[in-house]
Amino acid sequence: MVPARGPWLGREICEHILAPYKVATWGSIPADAKAADGTWFADYGGYVAIGYDSAKVKTPPTSFADLLKPEYKNQVAINGNPTQASAAFSAVFASALANGGSLDNITPGVAYFKKLHSVGNFVPVTASAATMESGQTPIVVWWDYLLASEIGPSVKSLKIVIPSDASYAAYYDQAISKSAPHPAAARLWEEFLYSTTGQNLWLQGEARPIELSTLVKDGTVDQAAYKALPPAPAGSVTFPTQAQQAAAENIVAQQWSSVIG
Repeated sequence: MVPARGPWLGREICEHILAPYKVATWGSIPADAKAADGTWFADYGGYVAIGYDSAKVKTPPTSFADLLKPEYKNQVAINGNPTQASAAFSAVFASALANGGSLDNITPGVAYFKKLHSVGNFVPVTASAATMESGQTPIVVWWDYLLASEIGPSVKSLKIVIPSDASYAAYYDQAISKSAPHPAAARLWEEFLYSTTGQNLWLQGEARPIELSTLVKDGTVDQAAYKALPPAPAGSVTFPTQAQQAAAENIVAQQWSSVIG
């Protein structure tokens, strides 16, 4: 897996507001998960995944294609409106990749949700632990780590699977402000976050730390937390550029109203 994107900031902006710093484990952060000058570097993230209440959903869905089946009528939701919520937008992007789209073409994702709604499977509400508990949305497409941390504690029968027909991941980033009142304290904090202890803490929070492959290779990974993650797809993941992201957001803003009429 090649797991990161930088913040949507131009180089000149980064140079003006961010203080370059490279943590001791800099070499363990993949090249495309950090700025070469040290102005930003990825920390943790995850994959768009399908979470379902196995007590209510008897046939496990494993792909976006599965979610179109009649047995999932009035069961599928996302975490908000994709014109407003990043997680919901990412679900549309992932579904585009599953349906012949690309990072340059999110339109098949909009068409997919329009079809999901037309066959009666899409529930256009903001999915949450409460909507899954009540049975309103027994299937939720969301980030794997948020499904685990936000819904898992209250829905004990929750199962999480990364769709077999689409791999879409995103990671958050760290950066140090040039105007920080105590920049040395910020650097020490970053050193903790990228230490074995810090990285395993993210893993224990059911997210994927950026240095996960190094932890596994070195035998320093928290095995119990690692085994609790839903299996990740093989191979690398490519992330949209700033231009691709902006273009996709425009398409969704223009076309999403057609999905639910």
